[in-house]
Amino acid sequence: MKVQKRSVFISLLGSLFHYYAFSVYAFSAVILAPIFFHTESDELTRVLGLVTFSITFLLKPIGSIIFGHIGDKYGRKAALTQSLVAITIATTCIGLIPSYAQIGWASSALLLLCLLVQGLCVGGQYTGAIIYIQEHMKQENAALGCGIVAAIGIFGTLLGTATSYFFDHAKGIEGWEWRLPFLLSAIMGIFLYALMKTMKETPVFLANKAPEKRNNVPLVDVIRNYKRPLFSAVFISSIPVSMFYLATVYIPNFYYFDRAAGNYDIDPLGLACLTQILCIILSPTLGIFSDKFGRETQLRLTSILLIISPIFIFYYMTVFSAFAAVMMGVVFFSFCSSLYAGPAPAYLSQSFPVVGRYSGMGLGIAIGEGLFGGLSPIICVGLEQFFESTIAPAYFVMGLGALSLLGILLARKPFPDSQQKKSG
Repeated sequence: MKVQKRSVFISLLGSLFHYYAFSVYAFSAVILAPIFFHTESDELTRVLGLVTFSITFLLKPIGSIIFGHIGDKYGRKAALTQSLVAITIATTCIGLIPSYAQIGWASSALLLLCLLVQGLCVGGQYTGAIIYIQEHMKQENAALGCGIVAAIGIFGTLLGTATSYFFDHAKGIEGWEWRLPFLLSAIMGIFLYALMKTMKETPVFLANKAPEKRNNVPLVDVIRNYKRPLFSAVFISSIPVSMFYLATVYIPNFYYFDRAAGNYDIDPLGLACLTQILCIILSPTLGIFSDKFGRETQLRLTSILLIISPIFIFYYMTVFSAFAAVMMGVVFFSFCSSLYAGPAPAYLSQSFPVVGRYSGMGLGIAIGEGLFGGLSPIICVGLEQFFESTIAPAYFVMGLGALSLLGILLARKPFPDSQQKKSG
């Protein structure tokens, strides 16, 4: 039991590190954009910074396929360890890239390459961490376990954001101090790699790994036989990440950017840190609630809330452009994200077989997060400009609520037996 708990703890540290490494650039993307890009317009430069961050999410499905295959064929531990090595190298390299002023567009290209590797790794690691923890826990506490994984990931995001906040404000982006959070990842990654080598494989995977299927491709079996849970995973998983990035990226960086004065009414990184603290507290708490009162019920009610409420939320923020209005929007979207963070993956995982769970669930989550989650700030900016209205992003949120409700309806249909063998 001590070995099992130690392995779970190490996997949580790995999840924390992945999100630290990813968020060091993600939440400073708009601020650091002038280092790696140059355009005639300051706002276009800021948008380019946000675009590079969003593009990484498009790689998450590919990452889920790569690491999902490794996780289903060779074990959860192997996938988590290899992902750690790759993201450590990519994050460290970002801190070594010369600026645009020094090497021109090669700086932009090198940054994008490193971010793409980060996207691949995060796409494979999140599902692996969820499954690794869940296969070590009792099913009746699954949403709590998934909520803890989400909270740990957000805590890693908070560390990355806070570290960036500190160094970005220490000397500004004109100095070299902004590079330190990226370079620190090398030390952290090496230490974690040594710990991960001592982790044990999950007993559920070991009990269900069939030697006769060793040459099969688990994802192919999932696509053939588990289409409905795959679509369900895409639709349902679009909610938590989309709501999280609306609260931490879109509203702080764009909704209250004073275009006339050319500055922020509220510090975006500071507000993002406060929002992440809120999600860290709410995710496990609401996971416990859903374990007791029903995961599907919680997901269904949240979907309906997202369909009927956004118009009023965005209208209030538009009419009352003050700190209280900003906080109301941030709290609302943080709460909705946390309502999904624990029960959604716990609800979805039982729809897939043990050998194929990493690939199927990972691909579904990565597509949902890639198409909607990471792109949500860009989509909201586009809707705002297309309709010439700051209320327009509400349509996007309402659409996600409807998609999620469809995913829940799909998941309620009977599926082929996905029960794992008893591990004895």
